[in-house]
Order: sequence, then structure tokens, then C-alpha cells
Amino acid sequence: MPWYTGRMDVETKNLLEENQKLILENLELTRKNERRIKKMYSSQKRTTLMRTVYWLVIIIISIAAFIYSKPYIEQTMQAYNELRAKIDVTSDVMQNPENLLKESDLFGNLPW
Repeated sequence: MPWYTGRMDVETKNLLEENQKLILENLELTRKNERRIKKMYSSQKRTTLMRTVYWLVIIIISIAAFIYSKPYIEQTMQAYNELRAKIDVTSDVMQNPENLLKESDLFGNLPW
């Protein structure tokens, strides 16, 4: 190695060599970690993008379903309100049957 000098003892040389091996190993691990972190970051970005697209699709489909089904909902509500009005009339007749006779005037049209 070029940075060794002739005056260094064997123990110091061994320590320097071991230190250099550890530094190189650390550098290699750091590079591997950097690649892994980049992969995790890009995966996180893709996941966030896909989650956003997922919710946008759900919202758009919901709005479109509401817009296209609105006439059917209005028609159903109108039929329900008509049915409810008929039920109210029927329940009124059941509670006060004399009102039916007054409204129809069955006995008023008889000749006697």
C-alpha cells in the first residue's frame, strides 16, 4: 500500500489494513443501503399515486352513478309520494267512513 512507511511496525500495519477493510466494507454496505432506500422511496411514491388514482376512480364512479340515476330516483320518489297520498286518503276513510258517504253523495241522487 502506498501510504505505508518503512518505520511502521507490524501491528500498526495490521491495524491500518483492518481499518481499510472495514472502511471498504462500510462503503459497500452504505451503497447497498442507498439503493434499497431509493427503491423504498420509489415504491412509496408509486403506492401513493395508485391510492390517489383508486380514490379518484371511486369518487368519479359515484358521482356518475348519481347523475345517471337521478331521473330514476326522482321517478321513484314521485311514485312513493303518490302512494303515500293514496294511503293517507284510505286511512282517513277507515277512520271516518261517514266522510266517504258525504263526499260521494250516494243518497242525494235518489229520487225519494
